[in-house]
Amino acid sequence: EITATHRLHCKMDPTSKELSEAGVAELKYFDFPGKGQSIRLAFALGGLPLKDTRLSQANFEQLRDSGELPFGQLPVLHLAEGDRVAQTGAILRL
Repeated sequence: EITATHRLHCKMDPTSKELSEAGVAELKYFDFPGKGQSIRLAFALGGLPLKDTRLSQANFEQLRDSGELPFGQLPVLHLAEGDRVAQTGAILRL
């Protein structure tokens, strides 16, 4: 059984008031497993809500050119507070 102490070393327990106030994080990645799959699995195993936005190549280029993507690459996690976290390793360490 996964308990609060096993929740991905995450600072928020999904049963806590903090998470419900924080809202849902949004993952933006391509529509295939790749580097985004470990993030999707981590959220699922941790019982954390995640909006999984899957992008086409054209959508990616649009976001990259607009400057919305840190380092101009995916995956990127948009937190409810407005922060953006890029790169799989950094996202998984949250």
